[in-house]
Amino acid sequence: MIKTLLWNTRGIGEPHKQKHVHWLCQNHKPKVLVIIEPKVYLDESFFCRRFGFNKVVSNSTSKIWCFMDYLMNCDILSSHEQFLHPRFSTDLLPHDFLCTWVYAKHTRAKRRELWNEIRNIDPGCEPWLLGGDFNIILEANERKGGAAPNIRTMEDFSDMLLDCGLQDAGFEGAQFTWSRKRLWQRLDRFLYSHTWLHSFPITRI
Repeated sequence: MIKTLLWNTRGIGEPHKQKHVHWLCQNHKPKVLVIIEPKVYLDESFFCRRFGFNKVVSNSTSKIWCFMDYLMNCDILSSHEQFLHPRFSTDLLPHDFLCTWVYAKHTRAKRRELWNEIRNIDPGCEPWLLGGDFNIILEANERKGGAAPNIRTMEDFSDMLLDCGLQDAGFEGAQFTWSRKRLWQRLDRFLYSHTWLHSFPITRI
């Protein structure tokens, strides 16, 4: 079993957040740690020591960090301002697999650029997992409070999933991942391909 921990920290510079990530890693022992929206300079040696990993890579804007332990090998296939797309291999699993770590922009136009970039990814027969902050809900029940959701932006997201053969991975725990005043939304999620589900049928989020 391989555990991955993904956290949209909205800043990792504060000591209490670093301490909490360290605690999570000590208790759950993930092989991969993804930090989204760190808002600080990536001091590779410092943060690898701080969180207990051997190596780290980041996307082109350093807004997505991906840490790995010594058992994981990683090749970066694509790096974009809104995502990082590596291939992982490890002796712990019989298959290599693809991951796309996402930090989507706030505007519809920028997100549509992202959806098109994801459409251009060709996973072939490899298992494919996507995770991160997609900055949009998929269904109306993923939002509580505030104005009515924009149906067209939801359709943009849904169309991309359909075109790429992706499905929502579900979740256990809290329904919403983001809140502000009286608005709650599920903006963070995992998606996977049919090949992923066939290769790793026991996937829990």
